[in-house]
Amino acid sequence: MECWLLALCSNTGAGSRRARVCSLHTADIVKSGALDLVVGRDDGNVELWGLGDAAAFASQRLEQAPTPLWETCLQESIQSLSSGHITGGDYVEVVLATFGGKVLAFTPSGAARDPTGTHMAQQEEKEEAGSSLVSRMVKGSKTAESEQAELRHERSRRFQVLEQEVARLKAESDKARKEYQNLSSEQIAMQTTTKVTHRFGLASEEACYILT
Repeated sequence: MECWLLALCSNTGAGSRRARVCSLHTADIVKSGALDLVVGRDDGNVELWGLGDAAAFASQRLEQAPTPLWETCLQESIQSLSSGHITGGDYVEVVLATFGGKVLAFTPSGAARDPTGTHMAQQEEKEEAGSSLVSRMVKGSKTAESEQAELRHERSRRFQVLEQEVARLKAESDKARKEYQNLSSEQIAMQTTTKVTHRFGLASEEACYILT
């Protein structure tokens, strides 16, 4: 019933019909106490919908229209959706796989606003440039100091995670290279199987079937 309400709400006021839904997943992403609905579509759209307040009765939640909370487009069909603690243990994050083989994770963590650390670097440059001026002024409040300490801690944590990831990828690459060399030396013919994905869908607006 909730999925049917989602379909009605998504088409309301839209100039054209939304793409076909490829995958659905439920999880408490925004920490509201109620399950949120994650939708992956054929055109690459990923949507997060709120299904009502956790304190409300189930019958009341069914009468409420789903609330759009977040949306992005990856330009590739979404093949699968799941959730879990991917980059940390504080937030439930959405992990997905696209048609092209990409595996991506989206997190509600505030640290994701600066994924490359650019803001941290700019903040440190400003602090260094104004160090002489700051030395002649009264020191900042404890709140500012705690924010700076949090930035330094977050940057250090990211560096450690990146170093571990690079080391792991290097080990996997070396292992795969050795396995391939062993297979090549034994002269074993290997045949790969290629799967072709196709769909035969009904386009109701054009009154025809479309093979893709």
